[in-house]
Amino acid sequence: MFKFNLMKMGVWASIYFAAGVIGAFLSSRISDKFFNGRRRPMIILSFLGTIPFILLLAMSRPGISHMGLMLILAGAGFFANMIWGPILAWPADVFSPEMYGRALGFVTGIAYFGAAFAPLIMSRLIIKTPAGVSYTYAWTFIAFCAVAGLIASAIVRDRQDISNNSISLSE
Repeated sequence: MFKFNLMKMGVWASIYFAAGVIGAFLSSRISDKFFNGRRRPMIILSFLGTIPFILLLAMSRPGISHMGLMLILAGAGFFANMIWGPILAWPADVFSPEMYGRALGFVTGIAYFGAAFAPLIMSRLIIKTPAGVSYTYAWTFIAFCAVAGLIASAIVRDRQDISNNSISLSE
């Protein structure tokens, strides 16, 4: 689609992951230092930042400048990967120690089930057009998945929120 040389593809593919390393590191540090260990703000910021970059990737067409593509890949990598530290620590804040193992196993099972079908779904959303192959619907599907993650992370309450609400209700 973008007419890249196979030798240069490794460099282009690494842009996403290089920005992702920075995003994952910074989000964990910010979560601990500025949000006092609260994970949800960084998780929500990750989704809010990822969605526009995925939509930009969905709308990009052949002929996009290399700098534009690099910025899209770096932005998507930064925001999409900034979720890793907080999302891996968040279940301990949401579930009691007695429920943690079962809940995490259930959630991970659902995630793996979805991950198993994601390539199948995306492959059906890649279409051939007179201009070539279009990935627009496949990337839009990923953006919708990020919106679902954003909604879920906004709805789930952790134990700290529940205990703060119960204290304020009893006063």
